[in-house]
Amino acid sequence: MTELPDTTSTGLTEAQNHNPEEVIELEITFKLPSPTIRLFFRMGEQLGLNSKELAQLAIEEYARNHFDSDLPKPERGWSSVNEP
Repeated sequence: MTELPDTTSTGLTEAQNHNPEEVIELEITFKLPSPTIRLFFRMGEQLGLNSKELAQLAIEEYARNHFDSDLPKPERGWSSVNEP
């Protein structure tokens, strides 16, 4: 598992750490082969996800696969698409 830095090393102040309403913008680039991207967007269409929901699902899947496989599975995802 990849270890993430603690909040003290990110330069966040104590007030920023305890404000759940604060929004942090994050730009992520995924480099995926074209067939994977097409499959991913097809999944989003089948689940009726908007772009924000699809992005959130992508981040959750990426985190689960690359950082912590014990993260809870989302209610929607690859398995939802493959179910009859």
